Amino acid sequence: MAREIDLRIDEAGFEAEMQQQKNRSRAATAVDTEDWILVTEEAPTTFIGYEQLQSITHVVKYRKVKAKGKEQYQLVLQTTPFYAESGGQVGDKGTLQFGEEKIIVTDTKKRMT
Repeated sequence: MAREIDLRIDEAGFEAEMQQQKNRSRAATAVDTEDWILVTEEAPTTFIGYEQLQSITHVVKYRKVKAKGKEQYQLVLQTTPFYAESGGQVGDKGTLQFGEEKIIVTDTKKRMT
């Protein structure tokens, strides 16, 4: 098509720029997870969301996650009313309250060890 209108293509320059864009894209999707910090003895999480929408529970473990320039935390709870993402369904969102402090839950996933 370019030849038809007497234009030249800088293929080497195009490939170099394409590689730089791929590198930027990879960097933007990189996820840095820290090690889990164990708070209490690990046990399977109990889901109570079909019977209750609120619960008093304990954090089993947590870790810091950095992605796309944002810092967040992953928490594993002993008991939870939050339904985890599964079978194409979106995980629950909501809040956790620790004393006067509220923490926004942006997603819920099944626990991966």
